[in-house]
Amino acid sequence: MDDHTGMTTNARSRAPLSIAYLVFVALLVSFFAGYLLHEGAASAAHGDLTVFHIPAFKTIESKPLAQALQSYSSATTPLFHLLSVYGPFRYDQPSYGVASTLLCVAAVGVFALLLAKRFGFQPEHRPAILLFAAVLLVSPYYRTQAFWPSTDNMATALTLLTLLSLAWMESDTKHPLLCFLGAALASALTFYTRQNFLWLIAYVALVLLLRGTIHRAWVLIFVPLMIPAVALFRLWHGLTPPRFQQHHEGLALEGVAFIFFSILFAAIPFLAAQPHAVSAYFRSRGSWVPDLSFGLLFLLLKLLTTPSPFYTGGELIVSGIIIKMLDFTGKAEPFLYSLLVIAGAAVASHLFRQVNWQSRALMVLLIGSAIMIRVSFQRYYDPLLLIVFLGAFDRAYLRRHFTTRAAAYTLILETGMWIAKAIH
Repeated sequence: MDDHTGMTTNARSRAPLSIAYLVFVALLVSFFAGYLLHEGAASAAHGDLTVFHIPAFKTIESKPLAQALQSYSSATTPLFHLLSVYGPFRYDQPSYGVASTLLCVAAVGVFALLLAKRFGFQPEHRPAILLFAAVLLVSPYYRTQAFWPSTDNMATALTLLTLLSLAWMESDTKHPLLCFLGAALASALTFYTRQNFLWLIAYVALVLLLRGTIHRAWVLIFVPLMIPAVALFRLWHGLTPPRFQQHHEGLALEGVAFIFFSILFAAIPFLAAQPHAVSAYFRSRGSWVPDLSFGLLFLLLKLLTTPSPFYTGGELIVSGIIIKMLDFTGKAEPFLYSLLVIAGAAVASHLFRQVNWQSRALMVLLIGSAIMIRVSFQRYYDPLLLIVFLGAFDRAYLRRHFTTRAAAYTLILETGMWIAKAIH
């Protein structure tokens, strides 16, 4: 009787892991199938590759490098373009898309390794690790950017390498300097892929300055790493190539509003997985009043600077699947968007009050950098917010949120967006 009960208990405990493996393998197969079936051929990723990146490749290929970098047909820093022209997998070879797809799958493995490093690979954590990693495989933006290569997935992969190096630095007492050098190099390469990732370099430098395991003078490693950035800034007289500066550069709160909006949807699965905690939060007025007040104050400040929540100077400044879904609400769309921004700011405020100083600094850097983004897209934060949250935030806080249920809900939400994007 006892043996039978034990066998039943073991079978039940193994069931979530078996299901997680099946889901991961199925989505991995669908990822490769997506490449073979040319998924996203009508997507913005394909359009960006055709309209912006391939002409930039040809400019770099046909002109002296110094001249080509003065002005090319992309708003991002040039590492992705240089690798596509001079790297082992050229943009005009059939292997280019294959290499991109395989490297993006490898980045999924890095994400799983990062989660295992931070939370442990014990049997009870494995289903969550597999399901959270599978979120990248089903993310509509990660998929199409893999099949039609662009800067977003390369920046995401380099961010994962940065965070993995930092996670290793926490536990590796023998080679902390080597781990830091890996984080410094990966974060610098991220910046040279997409310049709006300057926050990641600042975060790595801050971690080093406030840690005692490595001599703080090693932060000077960023000096040679940032010399090309200074050269580009002098060449462009800004952070983007000249032809894109009017459209992309400038300070505005629309980018901050959109990241709050994105934070809300990234948080929904974690909130749904903890209904009792959410209920207790709303029963305590001292908990939600400060967060709601912050959200209302932010929206008021934003409306004082830009009355319209979606447009500035006649240009659409936010885009994504969720925004397109709001289109169905008609004239109520700006009002609903404003409410969602308030809710997202409140979620960010609550998170800020719960985590340690290092996570707070990361939030300030990441959210603060959005003030420099005049044109925002959902792909900027999907799946980046999930990666940064699980890969860098306060582990003591995350332990109660790193659950199989939260992973499953996140996967369901991302699958829904994948389906919605395919239908739209």
